[in-house]
Amino acid sequence: MVTSGNASMKADADRSVPLELLTPLFSGIDADFHLLDKEIRDTDRAVASRFPNIRCHEHEIVDIADVAALASRMDRVVTVCTMAAHLAGALGLPAWVMLHDKPYMIWHDHASTSPWYPSLRLFRQRRLGDWGPVIEDVVRALNNGGV
Repeated sequence: MVTSGNASMKADADRSVPLELLTPLFSGIDADFHLLDKEIRDTDRAVASRFPNIRCHEHEIVDIADVAALASRMDRVVTVCTMAAHLAGALGLPAWVMLHDKPYMIWHDHASTSPWYPSLRLFRQRRLGDWGPVIEDVVRALNNGGV
């Protein structure tokens, strides 16, 4: 799971999801979660420490090859629009991408799939800044066996 990108990027506030908002995943689904963020924000680290099923890998990640190696060991990568989404797609790994309302142009406007990366499924905000329905959709999909 990758929940945030480079904090200095102009659109980072739109695309990153505070880990606190994702707690329905961690408490409602019987699974282990692995944070593949290279840098975990202090607020996110505090949330992660409350859940025994979350493992942080920031100290194992030096470069993109480390992210690729870890991601390839996961059943599925759940990410926001970051390098990890493109990496998973390029490697053909199963991944779900949570997109804000005005995403990068390659994600097109309303599709739930990407012609660029067939292994990705897209979950979109309906209203800018409202991650609640996106997270509900991800939880529902996970509870349905990933469908």
